[in-house]
Amino acid sequence: MAVSSLKNPKLRTIADIHAHSVRKVLKPSLPEDILLDIHVKESNVVMTMLQLTSWTKNSMHGQSSNSESVLLGNYVGSCLQLSSQVHEVASQYQIQSVIPWLDDVLKDMKKGIRICQEIIDKLNTFRCIVLPQKE
Repeated sequence: MAVSSLKNPKLRTIADIHAHSVRKVLKPSLPEDILLDIHVKESNVVMTMLQLTSWTKNSMHGQSSNSESVLLGNYVGSCLQLSSQVHEVASQYQIQSVIPWLDDVLKDMKKGIRICQEIIDKLNTFRCIVLPQKE
């Protein structure tokens, strides 16, 4: 399951990207109007940068979130509300870097996880045989 979520990750919402922003680990930190998302997809490392514009909640007459395009990976026009501020994605930039051996690493990780689970299952079976159940 972990490997499949690395190969085909679900698209994050703007709120998810804001909450788990890479901004927290960068020094110097990014400006408040920039969101950065880095994830693995198949044999690519994908970095997406979103630039936000802000306004107060009262000035948002007739504005709506562009939720259909978010499902396609285009965040431009989508909105994020934080307290009295509304942030709209003004622009989006994306960089993909192909790492040819990444797919092999993910396959090896999947195989290693399966072997570890088999060992755990065998140890649990052995524990049940050797140690009688307490009543």
